[in-house]
Amino acid sequence: MAQPELLPATADAPEWGLGKRLGFRLLFSSVVLFGFPFPLGALPWTEKAYDLYQKLLNPMVLWVGENILGIGHPIATGSNGSGDRTYDYVLVVCQLGLAIAATAIWSLIDRRRRHHERLLEALRIYVRVLVGTIMLGYGFAKIFPDGQFVRPSTGDLLKTYAESSPMNLLWTFMGSSTPYKMFAGFMEAIPGALLLFRRTTWAGALLLLGVMGNVVLLNLCYDVPVKLFASQLWLLCLFLAAPAIPRLVSALISGSALPPASAPPPLFVSRRARRAAVSLHVIVVLALVFQMIYPEWKGHVRDTLTAAETAATRSLFTVDEMEVDGQVLPLASGDSRRWTRVAIRRRDIQIQWRDGKREVYRSASQIDGPMKLELTLWSEPDKTRASLDLRKAGDGESYNLEGTFEGAKVRARLKKLDVGQSVLMTRGFHWINEIPYNR
Repeated sequence: MAQPELLPATADAPEWGLGKRLGFRLLFSSVVLFGFPFPLGALPWTEKAYDLYQKLLNPMVLWVGENILGIGHPIATGSNGSGDRTYDYVLVVCQLGLAIAATAIWSLIDRRRRHHERLLEALRIYVRVLVGTIMLGYGFAKIFPDGQFVRPSTGDLLKTYAESSPMNLLWTFMGSSTPYKMFAGFMEAIPGALLLFRRTTWAGALLLLGVMGNVVLLNLCYDVPVKLFASQLWLLCLFLAAPAIPRLVSALISGSALPPASAPPPLFVSRRARRAAVSLHVIVVLALVFQMIYPEWKGHVRDTLTAAETAATRSLFTVDEMEVDGQVLPLASGDSRRWTRVAIRRRDIQIQWRDGKREVYRSASQIDGPMKLELTLWSEPDKTRASLDLRKAGDGESYNLEGTFEGAKVRARLKKLDVGQSVLMTRGFHWINEIPYNR
């Protein structure tokens, strides 16, 4: 599985001109710097090495951002769960600068007019494994029901379109249809798997040009903060598909059969070295595939086993009783501190106040039932805003929230609301529509 077919070289490739050599060296350096330290962090037991690399990388990125790019505000180094941070863009500048420096040093050291066919093939193998495993991860995150796009929560269903961000609108659209979400996942996972085999690389890369092109466009049009990373993945797919595109276009225009592809040059001369490389390649790929799929499957099994409890907990509630610092706040009091509704979701709770204000607080751990909640704002992930105990009330259906919230002592009684009968969740599929049901 996933092993490169190493054929004996039939003839030496012609020498490369200066422009081609410089272009390849810049491309090689840029791609390696983008992918590095992959597969560290993706393989089992390599997380500490990856974290160490990140710690060593941070000072360079911060220095370049402040002293070369003149960025005046602090550059956050913590993860935001997505991308497109200032840090990410500064990192691209650093990688480009290092790639240019590496190209210059490489060209000064090696002035011979030789080709880099073997290095090009090694780079293609690295990119195939890198992009293939990433696409398997993204694909299976959609194939399993509770992955990247979950069904709209009760809090989402009660929001107006005007209150929803473009990204949340996209997430609601994708999550409201499990078959379409799974289809999108298979369209990422299948081409990703094809990249892991040399003979199907071009098929996978050509498919991903369309799939990832759509992803990039969605990220741009719906302001999803993965624009930079998705664009880089699309460019890597273009790199893998590039040798096949001229042949494919020529065959389509001329109507003739697609000419056969030339075999890649062998990476190693000795048979023993080739066998060792193939064995290592297979082991690494299998380990990466396992790491991409197993966590999603494990999460799916866990969520299935806790479905009854989470269905009761992750819901929308009205706040029928509330105290702040020992003061009872009736719903009719008009006090701006009074909560009216609380939506509990997988990783956050959404609170609505008496004056209509709505805020989302992120939980430090997944909310699977009654538990201790440590809450932060999405915009300030390092500052704890609330520490609340979520417990069942005596009636078995309501919940109590009690603890500290924004510096005050609060106690709230939550009564569950049933909004599962909304049109979005109950309309379903119909072959025949005498009148378009567009509400």
